[in-house]
Amino acid sequence: MNSDDRYNERCKQRLYEKMGTNHPVCIASGATDWQIFEGHHVAGRRFDAHVEYFSADMHRRFTHAQKSRPGPTSDSPGTGERAGHYCVGLADILSPVARVAEGFGHGLVKLADSEDIRSETAKALIRGAGYFLIALAGFLERVGQRLEHYGDSLIDEASRAQPGSAKRQRQSRKSGTKRAGPSRRARR
Repeated sequence: MNSDDRYNERCKQRLYEKMGTNHPVCIASGATDWQIFEGHHVAGRRFDAHVEYFSADMHRRFTHAQKSRPGPTSDSPGTGERAGHYCVGLADILSPVARVAEGFGHGLVKLADSEDIRSETAKALIRGAGYFLIALAGFLERVGQRLEHYGDSLIDEASRAQPGSAKRQRQSRKSGTKRAGPSRRARR
């Protein structure tokens, strides 16, 4: 093993330790290559220290969504504001997770209907798991929509409660920087 291989192995083991697994899978994209994983602050680093790991592409998308939201109302955001950013951060994550679950569920239903599976019991179990994942995807999408609603409301409330931040909130809405891209429902 040369020095580059040892370095790569040390990097991989450090990442696995941070992630708490030796078999990482991005729950938002399905990616498994350890070299593309990045830590993402769910609420944004100014609002909470909680980090989850995603593929670089998904991390970039989640970070872009965070940057489209209003910044903190003060140097030390309050509990409600931090909770709001955490809720919308979770909502951003749940939407692609729901799509992955739905796609996997449809794949299982298709597999159960194929000739590859001969046991009727196995077909029934695979089909049942597929339909469960499809239903779960719809549920996750609705949970994400509710979290986004509550999170946006908490962020707006914090902005109204902070002196001088109402002007910033109005400017944000006028310039259209509060939300980037179509709503979750329109993207579906």
